[in-house]
Amino acid sequence: MLSVSTGRLVAQYALYLIGGTLAAIALIWAIETYGKMDFQSSAMGFLVIYAAASGLGSFWWKREADPASPRRWRVALFCGLLTVALQGALMALIVAGGVALGEFTLGPQDGKIFAGIMAGLAVLVVLLIRFALGMGLRQAARVARQRAERAARVSQG
Repeated sequence: MLSVSTGRLVAQYALYLIGGTLAAIALIWAIETYGKMDFQSSAMGFLVIYAAASGLGSFWWKREADPASPRRWRVALFCGLLTVALQGALMALIVAGGVALGEFTLGPQDGKIFAGIMAGLAVLVVLLIRFALGMGLRQAARVARQRAERAARVSQG
């Protein structure tokens, strides 16, 4: 099998991440609108990241079975940096809007706190993506093995 470029994998992850985010937003909207419930789940963002990375693992295995561990870490790092950059940009827009509307003000230490939170989030996200990527690769390998075993039983019988 030909290896898939890192750029292609990161782009595929971005598609999964954006699609999962839009699906989660639609689901939350439907629950709140039609279910008449107040949805309060701060873990939804991590679930979307996990699902996107797991889907990427499945996608990757179908094109390049069992990629090397250093390559898995490199892809996880780039996907994590992309995720944190998107989250950071969104948070910066929200903060800028809040400051512009006079909802709150920023002190001199707030930039350092924000940078520390983003650094911690980056580490957590990279580890989560690496774990989910491995789980997606293992799941795709297991499904392929089960299909091969089933096909062998059918051809023998």
